[in-house]
Amino acid sequence: MAVIDVVTGAFSYSGRFVAAQLLERGRGVRTLTNHPKPEDPLASQIPTYPLNFLDPDALVAALKGADTLYNTYWVRAPHGSLTHAIAVDNTKRLIDAARRAGRAPEHERQHAEYRHEEEPGDPDRSVREHARMDSTSCA
Repeated sequence: MAVIDVVTGAFSYSGRFVAAQLLERGRGVRTLTNHPKPEDPLASQIPTYPLNFLDPDALVAALKGADTLYNTYWVRAPHGSLTHAIAVDNTKRLIDAARRAGRAPEHERQHAEYRHEEEPGDPDRSVREHARMDSTSCA
């Protein structure tokens, strides 16, 4: 059985590249999203769960058994009532759910490498993301 990873927003801009790389490496992928896209080419390979920060038990259930959480959730600018401060609180809820699901974020390193076409003339630009979840910054 393949190792399972969870990617937030696997059908979104950044999440799509992370999910595709994981699938290419033979890993299983689940996604937490509020924007399921059944027409997405990856949709048939990726089980979709709601990214509902107000339902921590559902988040825990979706994260149970996963090896790594790749969090691409973020808020670039306030949109209606969604502010940066709310996004930080939501991220804390997600990290707490990962801990409750059996992950120890303070011991994890998340890493993804993917191809990213930002310019039509630059199709092989490689982007590397590193993130370290540290319990002191998430408390």
